[in-house]
Amino acid sequence: MKLLYCCLILFLFYFTASAQINFSQLPRDLQLYPREANSMAAVPVSGTVIAGGYTKVGVQVLREGAITGFVSQTLVPTATSQPFSLSSAIKAEKAEYEFKVFLYKGADSTLIVDRKRIVSGDVYIIHGQSNALALGGLDTYYSFGFDDKYLRNCSYPYGVPSIPDAMSWFAAKDPYGSVG
Repeated sequence: MKLLYCCLILFLFYFTASAQINFSQLPRDLQLYPREANSMAAVPVSGTVIAGGYTKVGVQVLREGAITGFVSQTLVPTATSQPFSLSSAIKAEKAEYEFKVFLYKGADSTLIVDRKRIVSGDVYIIHGQSNALALGGLDTYYSFGFDDKYLRNCSYPYGVPSIPDAMSWFAAKDPYGSVG
């Protein structure tokens, strides 16, 4: 019975902590950011902290599992609605990045969200119906040990007013078995 109570408390704590921020910009798992002329891409994390008592919001950046950066913004603990805007640059290379967002109360931190497998690189837009395939015959390449770790595919529902907000990101062979 004690185990059940502990699990319930942890479950409720998770949803309480994650409900402290309304995000307006946040990377998605598997997201591809287009590189700029300097072979870098800015990854913004912004929103509003909607609860008081927090002293700082921070974003930890990991490259292939190793911490490469940390950006933070100080908050006023007595305020109940505080906007924040943070940005980290990632390099266009064969590497995946991870972004962890934390809220701080003094020296204590709470992990709010963890986004994984984010990359930067060249973007090729192939827009069309089912006959618009970037890598037709991809299944043949996979039989030879083709590595698509850094390739991405995206989709969005037809007719949405804001495509970036509705976009979903996938590995190259998902969700339909091919890119395009």
